[in-house]
Parts: sequence; structure tokens; C-alpha cells
Amino acid sequence: MHFGLKADLLSASVNYTNGEYQKALDEFSQLAKLGNSDAMFNIAVMHLHGRGVKKDINKAYAWFSLAGEFGITDAKNTAEYIATQTQDSDALHQAKQQLDAELSYQRYVNTLAPQFNETFNTLIQPIKSFNVDPVYPEHAVDRGIEGWVWVEYDIDGAGAVINAQIIDSYPQKTFDNAMLMALKRWRFKQSEQLPIKRRSLLYHFTTFKGKRYQQGFSRQQREYQKHIAEVIEQAENGNALWQYRIAQWLTTDKHNASKLLKYHWPKESEAQNLMLNAAKNGYPFAQYRIATQLLAGDKTAQDRKKGLNWLLLSAQNGFASAQYRLGIELLVKKSVHYDIEKARLWLTQASDKGHLLAKTALTRLALSQADISEKEYKTLHQQIDSVLQQNANNAEAWYLKAKLSYQQNDISNANKQLDRAIDIANAQKIDFNEMKALKRKLAAKS
Repeated sequence: MHFGLKADLLSASVNYTNGEYQKALDEFSQLAKLGNSDAMFNIAVMHLHGRGVKKDINKAYAWFSLAGEFGITDAKNTAEYIATQTQDSDALHQAKQQLDAELSYQRYVNTLAPQFNETFNTLIQPIKSFNVDPVYPEHAVDRGIEGWVWVEYDIDGAGAVINAQIIDSYPQKTFDNAMLMALKRWRFKQSEQLPIKRRSLLYHFTTFKGKRYQQGFSRQQREYQKHIAEVIEQAENGNALWQYRIAQWLTTDKHNASKLLKYHWPKESEAQNLMLNAAKNGYPFAQYRIATQLLAGDKTAQDRKKGLNWLLLSAQNGFASAQYRLGIELLVKKSVHYDIEKARLWLTQASDKGHLLAKTALTRLALSQADISEKEYKTLHQQIDSVLQQNANNAEAWYLKAKLSYQQNDISNANKQLDRAIDIANAQKIDFNEMKALKRKLAAKS
């Protein structure tokens, strides 16, 4: 679901054009903190002409200079021109120093800027022992619908895919089920790498097949021409949603839409740059995408600190997947960012939005703590019940329910719940070593 943006360059620019200067300034200021150089330039213009703010040549100089450092040549030239026309150079430099203390190019480089490189892939890839491609839905084939699915999943100790979650897809829900059904059958060779949490995959569904493709491309080229021109204009004008979507399309050249878009954005680096622009435009899906790349070292230098910073921005924008991911990243004990209370906070926010993995993560976190009250046990049972209402074949949820019952000394129910978990785990061929361990504890109490 694509919710409304707090601000993007296009909406801020519209507010400026409509004379809603304070609203525009607030939005431009949000975006400037993300490294959006166009927003910086616009703030400079507002100070230069006194639009929504008191006219201030010194602040205008500071913002033009900053935008110039981010690569806008016109901004750099304007700052230099102001300097030649102003006698009080000390006031200009003081304004720039004050701005640098709050927001500087170097700070952006140190805290957010990814170093993109298509050859980067830091993580050692697990080896698939069994693979099956998703089945292209017949209705999509018949109608010539193409699209993509962005999915994340864990790999357990037995090499099975678990906790698969659709982050986004286009068109929404057209290919989701096909992707999830295929993932259930994937298997990876057991190794010291396993288990692995939160692998991210962007899978493209395309009708790229010889003559059939050529016929489809010729037809769709005519149909798409007007629409493609419109979305290109939207992206160029700062529409974060279309910057993000186009970036996803450009990661392959097998889509009809991708072929057309690459006439406008031919370079391989364009997809990454557009995704970063969308992230700097405040779009939480793009911010999360950049975060996952930085955490994994996927097409960028691996940088956990920057990855967590982008995760935080996406989470603060209300994106449940980012809130969940930030929560579990903060629970990595070997990390300097380890913080149980902050993790609990973000997992709770994701859980409140209905994120099922956040609910199970919160239950695991509670079970790792001592002194759970009866009231808390009741809440935890309700939390897991809400997961099982969505998916009655969730082996982990049944295991956690059994563990809750065990800790409450309800051995009879614990055995029933654990047996259900083990049956499901066996059927799905997933790792159930921790279930066996609980089974031994229950046997000792029987």
C-alpha cells in the first residue's frame, strides 16, 4: 500500500507556486535534511526574494553555497555572484558556518550517502539446492501484464525459506501469490552461513519471449507512449513515487516498459540514482530499499551505520516493514547499536500496524525476559492468536504459543500446541530443532 508522503519535491513546489510559502518551506526543509539539493536551492530562492521568510541575502548565500556543494552548478554560480556584490563577506561566511553546523555536505556523505557500484556484492551467497520459478499467472499472460515483486525472506538452519513477506509489488497483488508459492519450495544447501535473516529479492515477471515479445512490444510501445512520457515528466519534476517505480523497472531490460524507459535513462547507474532521489524525496519505500542495500552491500559499499540511518528515516515515515527491520537489527547482540528497549519500541509500532513478523518477534523478546506477569501472558497469547488467525499453518506461532503455555506450567496445552507446530514444520520441511528442545523439556515435566 502506498500511503501519502509527508513531503516530496513536487508537492512542495506546488505549494510554493500556490503561494503557500510556509508549508513549502517546511517541506523543503524536511527534504534538505535528506540531502535533496533541489530543496536546498529552493530554500535559497525563498530567502533571496523574501518568499515566506524575511529577505536575507546572507542565508540565501549559505543555502546556494550548500546546494552548489551538492552539485547544482547554478547554485554555486549564484553564491559566487552574491559574494562579489556584497561588502560584508564576514556575514556571508558566518551564515554558511551556521548552516554547516546543522546541515553540511560532509555530514550527508558520512551518514547517508551510498557508494554505488554495480559490481559490489559483499555477502557470500547461499547456494540453492532446489529452485522453481514462479508460475506466471494466466490472466496476466493473456492480458500482456508485466510487473515485479519485491520480497524479503529468512533462510532457516535446514535451508528452507521462512517468513517470506511481500514488501511491494506492481501491479499490486497480481504476482504476489505466484512469488510466495515458489519461495515455499526453494531450498538452500546447509552451511555455516545458515540461518540467514531478511534476504531481499526483486523478481521481475516479463513476457520477454521471442516473436511473442516483439509483437507485444510493438503493440505496447504505441499504448505506452503517452503514459511513459507522463511518468517521465512526473519523475523529472520530483514525484517520489514515480522515481521509485521507474527505478524498480530499470533494474531489468526485459520489460516492455523498461525498454521504453531506457530510451530516456540509458545508463546502468540510472536505476540507483533514481532510487536515491526518491529516498531523498522522502519516499519510505525507497528509503527502505536503500537501507537494505547498504546493510547487505548490494550494489553499494556495505555500511551498517548508513543503512540503519535510512531504516530510521523510513520507520519514522510510518513504514511498518522498516519499523520491523529496524527492531530486529537493534537486537543483533554483536552490534554496537544493540538496544533492547528501542527494538521493542519499533517492533511494537510495526505490530500495531498489523505486521505479523513483528508480533512473533515481540513474543520471542518477551519470552527472553524474566518475570512475565499473568496479564502480560494473556496479551502475548492474544498477540500470537492474531497471527494464527491470519495463517493457521504458521509453525513458529504455534511453537511460541506452546512455549508461553509451558512457562505458565500448562503442560497439556503446551504439548498439543507443540505437536501442531512440529506437524506443520515437518510438512513444510523447515528446521524444528528448537521445537525438539521444548519437546524434551515437556517430556521431563510429564
